[in-house]
Amino acid sequence: MIVNQQLTYTVTVTNIGPDSATNVVVTDTLPAGAIFGSATPDQGSCNEALGVVTCNLGTITAGNSVIITIIITPTVVGTASNNVTVVSDVDDPDENDNSDDEDTDVDPEPPGPTPTGPLPTIDPSDPPESPVPGPVINSIPTLSGWASIAMPLLLVLISVAVLRRRAGRNTGGI
Repeated sequence: MIVNQQLTYTVTVTNIGPDSATNVVVTDTLPAGAIFGSATPDQGSCNEALGVVTCNLGTITAGNSVIITIIITPTVVGTASNNVTVVSDVDDPDENDNSDDEDTDVDPEPPGPTPTGPLPTIDPSDPPESPVPGPVINSIPTLSGWASIAMPLLLVLISVAVLRRRAGRNTGGI
């Protein structure tokens, strides 16, 4: 199983008898770091709090079963340990089969595809293969573009100012 993908547990509670089991409660302690998705029983109801799913199944008659489907998403790489326990108001002659542990290996996500072979080269003299669809954006001169337009004008204005000063000095001193 891969981390961050859904994992489904199917819990089957079977009453092998000899009597009906009343007030049957299943407790499922989810793996550490798991995100709870849902818990759906054949009968009764389930809820989850703080990583523990509790299902109140009511009465299960002798020889019958109830299936609970629990969906989680493991978020931790390693072993996801799930523990399930069932209890009832009726004494069970064999309590050895009232719990179960399930360990699932959770692997990291595989790395993405790695390109093989040489990277393609692009010849700048080649025209583009096809335009990208979408809105057309006209070029707007950047600051450096405006500077290339304004700089010669600024130089002319400075030159005129300098020449006027010189001309004023030359005429005043005669």
